Amino acid sequence: MKRNLLSSVIIAALMSTSLVACDDKKEDKPATQATEQAAEKTESPASSAPEVDSNTVLNQKLNVYIECYNTLQTAINRNVHGYADKLADFRTGPTGQEPNLSLMGPVYPAFISDCRNDIKRVAQLKPNFEPLDSAALAFSDAAPALATTINDMNKYYDQQDYKDDDFAGAKEFHKKFISQYDAFDPIAKNYIENINIMSRERSVNDIKATEQKEGKSIKYYTLLTILEAETINDGVYGDDFDVASVSKQLADFGDHIKQLSEKVNADIDKHRSFPGYISELEKFQAAVKKRLRRVRDKVAYDEHDTYMINNGNGRLVEGTHAAVVDAYNDLIDTYNSYHLEREF
Repeated sequence: MKRNLLSSVIIAALMSTSLVACDDKKEDKPATQATEQAAEKTESPASSAPEVDSNTVLNQKLNVYIECYNTLQTAINRNVHGYADKLADFRTGPTGQEPNLSLMGPVYPAFISDCRNDIKRVAQLKPNFEPLDSAALAFSDAAPALATTINDMNKYYDQQDYKDDDFAGAKEFHKKFISQYDAFDPIAKNYIENINIMSRERSVNDIKATEQKEGKSIKYYTLLTILEAETINDGVYGDDFDVASVSKQLADFGDHIKQLSEKVNADIDKHRSFPGYISELEKFQAAVKKRLRRVRDKVAYDEHDTYMINNGNGRLVEGTHAAVVDAYNDLIDTYNSYHLEREF
């Protein structure tokens, strides 16, 4: 299966600060444009209407948009990748020789309906944030058809109906699936790209505001290290990145981990959840170092490494971008599960 035919997806985590991650490279220019557009939308008309807190509205929207990515989009992609991994050729589809074509579990109807309703509800809130709102609405309109087909395919394969129709149904399902997938995939990519643009912009503003209000506090270093991890994760995609530049970013990241750790240890009774988070920061740091060494020293992948990568297990191969991504996702998951914002 050609993996570059599929959306490359990292599970995005819902955080109080609504940071998300994606392994596609991101441009800085759209973030500026989005901010300018948002500012234009928030100019108050000459009326007696109460002033709207645009940051509060943006938080509401991003939280819904991110949660739908985490639930609906993640479930769709789990099935797409699970199905594609079993095919010799993703485009051609099943030949009837595959030993097992079951997918990876259902896309729950509640995911579909909740996301569709919630996205439409918050997209109507004022001010508008374009192109984020339009990208979210397009996603909510496109996802149900593909999700429904995936569920139908899951049932077909789980009940082994292909044994009764000599794979005729499997081939018809594949035609429908590919058509819907090709329509949906660019919409989903645009959706997460716009979420990342606005999330990153808001994160930068939150860090600046925190420093102005309370100095380089535990909250400041927590938000900063999360954003730096995202930047570094994006920076080590591909094998042609600037090793020296990322090495400098990683050194700064390491200094900030140390400073955060010192502040936490100085008052550990109030910050008992932070050592686990700091441990994940260091694991991510180690994964990036291995990635840098592999690229810097031009260490080739051996036959076993290549087999693991081609079968979707690149995270288990030292020095791959997939391994960095895996460590980054663990970092985000740890932040979420520990609710570190309660200890700021």
